[in-house]
Amino acid sequence: MNSRLAVLTILASIIAITGCETMPTAEPTIQMGSNAEVTIDGLHRVDNSKMAMAYVKPDVDLSGYTKIILDPVSIVYKKETRGTGQMRAIGSPRQRLRTT
Repeated sequence: MNSRLAVLTILASIIAITGCETMPTAEPTIQMGSNAEVTIDGLHRVDNSKMAMAYVKPDVDLSGYTKIILDPVSIVYKKETRGTGQMRAIGSPRQRLRTT
């Protein structure tokens, strides 16, 4: 009898925990229209993303790809020889990391 009660208690606990596991969240949506946040490269901001910030290019077709390669990102800084002596990113504007 005690083992049956233990099993029922464990099952009730599992059901209670899994029932409270996730709350419904809003689906990710791409900002469009005149108020959309769009980068200079044509990337649109995604609202309600699981990421801190996400941007996509709405008109890109990736159906021709079957694999992706994720390479690490590196940023190189160079000490400014003139002026303030502060560090700045080097490279072309497309290579620079921009913050908003």
